[in-house]
Amino acid sequence: SLVAVASPVSAQGLTLRVRTEAEVKMENRNASSSERREDVKNKLEERRENMQERKASSTERRIELQQSIAKRLANHAKEMFTAMIERLEKLADRVQSRVEKVKASGGNTTESERFLAQARVHLTEARTSLATFLSVDLTAEKLMENFTRVRSAGQTVKMHLKEAHTDLISATRSLKVNGRATTTTE
Repeated sequence: SLVAVASPVSAQGLTLRVRTEAEVKMENRNASSSERREDVKNKLEERRENMQERKASSTERRIELQQSIAKRLANHAKEMFTAMIERLEKLADRVQSRVEKVKASGGNTTESERFLAQARVHLTEARTSLATFLSVDLTAEKLMENFTRVRSAGQTVKMHLKEAHTDLISATRSLKVNGRATTTTE
């Protein structure tokens, strides 16, 4: 069997060696814990950056969605206003035809002609307001500012269309021949 004899020198060397091994282990632990702290800090920073990127991309998607909604609504309003202007112009042409018939039969059409002229002026103004409505840019830089401009231009078009409609109704009502309404078909 093997018997180990320890001398004071070898015991001190063993103690030093044990201490140095313990110190190395402690240093490794400290180094590994500081590395772990750095890793955790890096991971947190990456998460923050990812959150900011996702937040920015969701903001961009929201802005794009708002723009597409605004453009779709503006396009729908344009189609509706254009159709309404065309219908009122056809109605004005029919009222004009009726005015000419009443005038040919000797009726008084001055009031009807005045209302018809006002209606045509309102229809012209509605067309110019519609052009202003269509010229507004709905991009992200000035979306809210331009959307208020679109809304006010749309209200102007709507007001002119209502006035034209009212004038056409008044022109139709004022058409009379000797006190009788002229709604006969020939």
